[in-house]
Amino acid sequence: MSSRFILPFADVGDGISPSDGAQLFFFESGTSTPQNTFSDEGAINANTNPVIANAKGVFPDIWIVGNYKVRLKTKEPNAIQIWEADPVKEVVVPVVPASSLNRIIFLASGTYNPSAGIKTLGFMATAGGGGAGGTDGQGLGTAVLGIPGGGAGTVMLVTSNIESSYDIEVGSGGSGAAAGANTGTDGESSTITSTLVNILVRGGSRGFGTTGISGSDVIEPSSSILQSSGGEINLPRTPATIGSIINGSVASVCHPGASIWGSGPSTIGFLDGRNALAPGAGGGASMSFDTTGDTSGGDGGAGIVVIDEYF
Repeated sequence: MSSRFILPFADVGDGISPSDGAQLFFFESGTSTPQNTFSDEGAINANTNPVIANAKGVFPDIWIVGNYKVRLKTKEPNAIQIWEADPVKEVVVPVVPASSLNRIIFLASGTYNPSAGIKTLGFMATAGGGGAGGTDGQGLGTAVLGIPGGGAGTVMLVTSNIESSYDIEVGSGGSGAAAGANTGTDGESSTITSTLVNILVRGGSRGFGTTGISGSDVIEPSSSILQSSGGEINLPRTPATIGSIINGSVASVCHPGASIWGSGPSTIGFLDGRNALAPGAGGGASMSFDTTGDTSGGDGGAGIVVIDEYF
């Protein structure tokens, strides 16, 4: 590394500027031992020492490395000393390297072995989303509103205590229910375990099966909010929203619970519930009225574990 040497003034006394043949001598700081300067920033090509000004008194490029004593003299043969400074230091700009990042994503369970040389690990784990319930239509004058799956929790942890291996369990999404008033299954938990790390992430809750009614009712998903644990940030699982039926017609629908990665698919008309695409999101359900048809629930989104390695 080097920095450009710049003379600290425009003239050297009473309006007299460095002239043709002026000489700049460079020495090791505090000594009379000559020290090279360079004509390029890479400090490859050495200048003469002294460095000589041209006919207009202009010096060529001078790049310095380290600390110097610098002396300015007029041209030969008189070589009168005009100025001296000690030390003249290379300007060192500290370079802070950006942390290099390596990202590992687990979509299935396994063992994580950290790369050599890493200084910090960042863990983010999401469990599986809950599967939606099915619906059982009851015919003319009735409505049925499916209950979607709940969204999974997420845990985040950053640590500088690097261990040799970590056991990774990625929770599967809950299964959507078969057509009819059947209940889906809970999303499975995701875990990261080692001697020092014990992360537990709760899966999304299941959606219950429902049967068409001719009256009015509030369709309320499971409100069980289980807290995840083991991280610096522990986000609980999230329930689906409440829906309602008024006088045999759907007034408002239930929406799947969301994960940190996104929401589940919207509740739709007389079609089977859709599977969640976002990791950890709840499966979608359906709604219908004036029909005896049955629908099935959508599957919850599978969990995910993301590990960031910082070197």
